[in-house]
Amino acid sequence: MHDITIKEDKMVFLINENKVSIKEVLLPNKLLACSFTVDDKFTFKSYSELDDDNNEFYEYLGIKSASNAVHVGAASKKLALNIIKYKDDIMFLDKLHKILYFLGLSPIFKLKFRINNDMCNASGINWEEINKSIEKKNKNKNEADRLIQDEDKNVYYDYLKKKEREYIAERNSPNSSLIEINYEINSEEPLIDTLKEELEIVYILIKLKVLVAQGIEFKKKEFFRVELASSGENHMLFEMINILSYVKENSLILIDEPEISLHPNWQYKYVELLNDIFNNSSCHFIIATHSHFIISDLKPDSSSILSLTYNDQGSIQTELHDEKTYGWSAEDVLYNIFRMKTVRNHFIEQDLRKVLGLISAKSKEFSEIKRILVKLEKLSIKSEDPLNLIIDEIKEYLGEND
Repeated sequence: MHDITIKEDKMVFLINENKVSIKEVLLPNKLLACSFTVDDKFTFKSYSELDDDNNEFYEYLGIKSASNAVHVGAASKKLALNIIKYKDDIMFLDKLHKILYFLGLSPIFKLKFRINNDMCNASGINWEEINKSIEKKNKNKNEADRLIQDEDKNVYYDYLKKKEREYIAERNSPNSSLIEINYEINSEEPLIDTLKEELEIVYILIKLKVLVAQGIEFKKKEFFRVELASSGENHMLFEMINILSYVKENSLILIDEPEISLHPNWQYKYVELLNDIFNNSSCHFIIATHSHFIISDLKPDSSSILSLTYNDQGSIQTELHDEKTYGWSAEDVLYNIFRMKTVRNHFIEQDLRKVLGLISAKSKEFSEIKRILVKLEKLSIKSEDPLNLIIDEIKEYLGEND
């Protein structure tokens, strides 16, 4: 059994009650922290750069772009960068297709990029700065490892010159970008050579910090910017694509309240989508949720439910449930898992009828009566609730037969 305690801001690791070093603790290969709230409690960390090898142990995949700030458009830029990074990954693109299909979106999207402000001057693109960037990236590298070979420079220069001419001709149009790439995911047909070549050029120019992501547009009936999507669509696109971009074999993914802003239908199918997208990633998800829809989508062979509540002393207590909640109704989950009674909860009524019947018959099935009493006492009820009278009656009966 593993335990982690925090004493005076220091972590103490225990295995079978014996103190051990963190080196002796079996850890996942990667830890991802996901949230779509501005006040999440995860440790903030800037996104890994595009040219990183995804070797960081911890990745913050929340919506904050600074430790205490959320910037409009930052999420869209991150999505564009993640997609361009995995442009050649067939498995990534196949799973991205599934995400878009789940959301009712077309497998066609637009990637938008612009010149980094540091690479511009009053007359346009600053070729001297671009040369410096290439030299800096190639410094101390042998010829085979260089990002751009000397003989290939003109390919990138010609591409940028062409895009600059097109941009000048169209810059009076709304939402014009220096570079706009229409990308369609089609597992049956390979990318045409011209598009594949352009994606590779853009990818290299981003790594050189010549280009920066401006955003991404998805398509339903018409193309739309991610910022203008519904909050639920924005949430799902951001969360699923980011996890897909950073997950590795044997990853641990923490997701905080994924139900926020999601339609009930999406909440109900949320776990199913996770299983479909990440079924071959050998990863483990820990989801903090208050959604009975998500609870009722948990299959017993691949999930477990742990409740965290405060006891009378203010300490957190845990309960590992043995109930199999897959397919349960909302009332069943609310009563048996969240310990919440509703005005017309069939399951409360069922337990009350049973326990009152046992008391009326002077039954000696004390273990069953105690079981129902424990469930009733865990309910969140007000002091004036008539249910307290029944609880007192049950206690009195058990006391008389103790």
